[in-house]
Amino acid sequence: MSTILRQWWQNKTMELTKTRRASPSSPGTSTSGPPTPPPLEYIPPIPGLLHYRQMGGLGTGAFGRVILARDTRDNALVAIKLLPRGDFIATFKTYVMREIMHQGSLWHPHVVALREVFTTPQYLAIAMEYAAGGDLFRHLRHERPAQRLPEAEARRVFQQLVIGLDYCHTRGVANRDLKLENLLLSTPYGNGAAPSLKICDFGYSKHELNSSAKTGVGTPIYMAPEVIYGGSKYNAKLADLWSVGVILYTMLFGQYPFAAAQPNDCEYARKIIKAEYDVPPSVPASADVLDLLARLLVADPRQRIPIAEIMQHPWFLRDLPLGAADMNRFYLDRAPVLHPLEKDIEQMVDVASGPVSAQEAPLACSFDGVRLLSIQMSQGGASLGMLGSSQHGYLSSTSSARMQSTLGYYGAQPNASLMVP
Repeated sequence: MSTILRQWWQNKTMELTKTRRASPSSPGTSTSGPPTPPPLEYIPPIPGLLHYRQMGGLGTGAFGRVILARDTRDNALVAIKLLPRGDFIATFKTYVMREIMHQGSLWHPHVVALREVFTTPQYLAIAMEYAAGGDLFRHLRHERPAQRLPEAEARRVFQQLVIGLDYCHTRGVANRDLKLENLLLSTPYGNGAAPSLKICDFGYSKHELNSSAKTGVGTPIYMAPEVIYGGSKYNAKLADLWSVGVILYTMLFGQYPFAAAQPNDCEYARKIIKAEYDVPPSVPASADVLDLLARLLVADPRQRIPIAEIMQHPWFLRDLPLGAADMNRFYLDRAPVLHPLEKDIEQMVDVASGPVSAQEAPLACSFDGVRLLSIQMSQGGASLGMLGSSQHGYLSSTSSARMQSTLGYYGAQPNASLMVP
């Protein structure tokens, strides 16, 4: 490994080191703890939350605090990400705009829905769908004795992840930070039906119509070799599929595929670059899943299995619910229309980048009306996407019924008003 790359890796993994000190241990680490969601953190009342009633803190990340609140209009629980106004927004304006525009352009049972963006005297607030089951990382750590899932259960989670990611990619959005911590569960396990998986956090996302990806963003242990190398453009969608491979391996074996003794040890960077990993002999795994892993964790992105082939792989197709293949077609036909709101959102971010004015009125942008417009347009035959028109036809009533059955299998709750009559 070159000196420059070694230094870059050590700097990059400083963030991972800090995160591990403050977060649960890796999925393969022995740990004890209650299998219940953490209690809400007390946070002093935050002024300017509009129609949201503050309930407590859910956590603090690198880019801000997340609180739990209740929307008093419909009594729904929401997660609100609070980004500090002023220099923070000004510095990260590009990422903030991308998170809002990209996540707002996605509407799917396996993607966390964006509900509203608004300003408060202290924050730019992003209100999102609340996933009560927490993230998959915490579930593996606290609720699975071996920090892993049985293969059949891992396949069920993997199917949802791939279907959701295929929808994002078809909409032109690569996530670039897929990891267990960014995969949320709609409800806790053990409450009847199994939870639905939801992809969250689009702060590092990239749209295919923007400039090509070349920035080394994301979480080091999930990074694709081409991202670690840096210095050149890479296909962000194919980099996402490497991360999917890391997630699948970790769900199956309860450990990361490219581990090292210390977080800043460059040895695991070398393993990633060469795609060198071992399969624990003590954990049973079918030949089909090992074949899929071998085709995902490929160092050369040009040789990595594309998402269309993943969705035709025998392991992925096993026990796939009837109608799952039609799910994305249904939601692509009803994709949100965001381009009329882009200038308003950009103005809101600009306002949040500067100092708060004493005379300033709060700004807000709701995404519910955007989705309603998309639904109405789809009934006419085709819906306009954020950056173009969809060429898909809408589903027949039979396909719609199959999709409802699929969503029920995956624990999702589709809006009945979206079903084709």
